[in-house]
Amino acid sequence: IRRDRAFDFWKFLFLYVLLDDIFEISTHAGRWVGTLFSFEEFMGLAPADYGKFAFAIGGGLIVSAFLGYLLRRSSRKVVAASFAIFVLLSAFAFFAVFFDIVHAFFNEDPRLGFAFGMLEEGGEMIVISFLVAYLFYFYRVSGAVARQQANRPAFSQPALRA
Repeated sequence: IRRDRAFDFWKFLFLYVLLDDIFEISTHAGRWVGTLFSFEEFMGLAPADYGKFAFAIGGGLIVSAFLGYLLRRSSRKVVAASFAIFVLLSAFAFFAVFFDIVHAFFNEDPRLGFAFGMLEEGGEMIVISFLVAYLFYFYRVSGAVARQQANRPAFSQPALRA
């Protein structure tokens, strides 16, 4: 199960999420997209906020399409695990992008800005915690399945007698 190509995809996606957190790739890309499409400030949100949202939507569509392509020939277990990971990462993106924009919108009011900032950061941390717990669970369960299959005899039916 663990050697499926879909899991290689997830490894690279998690690497991107880590690099994005370190180098703020989506923030810089959001500024670039906001400038490229000449988004204007609207409802207190900067063009970079709209650009970040557009970048997230475009990236999500590309990830979904590529993942769908990779999962065409995967087993049901791999598809189920990938679906769970996708749902959890989508929830993470919801907090990271949507609540980041809402937080920016209400940033003028100190109480609302603090509340939405806590909701954004807290939501991200809770979802990532669930994701890490799921990945450890899946790794442990898939390892147990692999060990169980390795201990089976080559031929599970009794030998035919002549």
